[in-house]
Amino acid sequence: MKKVNYLLIAFLALGLTVYGQDKEQDLFDLSLEELMNIEIVSASKKAESSFKSPLSSSVVTKDEIMASGATTIEEALRLVPGMLIREETNGNFDIHIRGNDNLPPGNYVFYTENSMSLVMVDGRPVYNYINGGTFWEALPISLVDVERIEVVRGPATALYGPNAVTGAINIITKQAEDNSVSVRGNAQIGTKNTGIYDLSLGTSLLENKLKLRVSGNIENRDRDMENYYSYVLGEYVPGDEVIDYSSGGTDSNRFPKPTLTKERKGVNAFADYNVNENVSFGLNMGMQSSYAQSVFMEQTSAPVNIRSNESQYIDVTANIHGVNAQYSHNSGMTNILAGGEFVNNDKTSWAAYDFSTSNLNVEYDLSLGKLTLRPGINYQEADYSDLQYTGSEGRGFLNGDRNLSSIGYFLRADFQATEKFRFIAAVRNDSY
Repeated sequence: MKKVNYLLIAFLALGLTVYGQDKEQDLFDLSLEELMNIEIVSASKKAESSFKSPLSSSVVTKDEIMASGATTIEEALRLVPGMLIREETNGNFDIHIRGNDNLPPGNYVFYTENSMSLVMVDGRPVYNYINGGTFWEALPISLVDVERIEVVRGPATALYGPNAVTGAINIITKQAEDNSVSVRGNAQIGTKNTGIYDLSLGTSLLENKLKLRVSGNIENRDRDMENYYSYVLGEYVPGDEVIDYSSGGTDSNRFPKPTLTKERKGVNAFADYNVNENVSFGLNMGMQSSYAQSVFMEQTSAPVNIRSNESQYIDVTANIHGVNAQYSHNSGMTNILAGGEFVNNDKTSWAAYDFSTSNLNVEYDLSLGKLTLRPGINYQEADYSDLQYTGSEGRGFLNGDRNLSSIGYFLRADFQATEKFRFIAAVRNDSY
């Protein structure tokens, strides 16, 4: 793929500082000791060097991502040891930690998404509560927003709840730089009608205490062919000739965009206010829309199906004298089998649903000399409904309104016995 990075010269007339890439020290210039001291937060919910992390973990920095040539966040995860990254269709990926893609056992072969690992953006869960897993194309951010990616391999449920059975992935976003107004642009074009465009603007105010940044991203990719493999016919045919083996009929609406494999758009706004060393606040918000032809939903006509998603989110954080609080809310509409069976001849699919998820997490750091205690409480709620897409109860993917809520209590203890001996224990209880 041909990759082109553009400096946004048009903004120079406004007197802004424009960067084509980050002016930071190259990782290849760092010593082994400096590399081991790269900070990670996700392994124990506090900043520490990756070498001292109590769990098997890795950090991928923005410089490593830039040097790798990765075009998406999913591709960047290939830099992490112990990750299994499979490209199902052009630009759409299936990601597993340590290859645990057969959990839970007995799962449908097409439910390939990793339902046992938790994916977060700045600690905000982006987990899909219907079948589990993560719809990666539905992330509102892109690589232009990524400061680093932290991956914890192995059970992390005591820290993050029941969805982090095989591990956790935390995508940390960038903050605006000190004493400057910055503009970053990226454009990549290539074969298969591939186009990736990103733009980010940031500034610092109030003596660098307030940092603001906005970003936008667009990505488009095409398939290698227009035809689809039909289970019944045993050959590749146009989409409107694919036969459903359960009904024996065809559906001219099943594949409305046969050449398009991925289309995504996202906009984000980030604000961070550091009052002093003991008090800080953060506010992130954004929205996205996406369309993907991939392999996820079990169906009876062809291996590939279409998934569409529209959503918006808000994420609020506060750190006040050791008390860390975070509230996030995500809502929107997903159609996991877009283009499939239509109801009453209108554009309503039986596999579409509205969703609204909320997550509240409060923790406190209590330091007792060599012993540090971190008690906390977490509340999650997920509401799903497909009634407006099916017309009545008894049909559709969910068959009505569905609600899931849980509250969890946890305690983490960290005892630094000596310089070389450290003991860590955590316990958690979740009620549904």
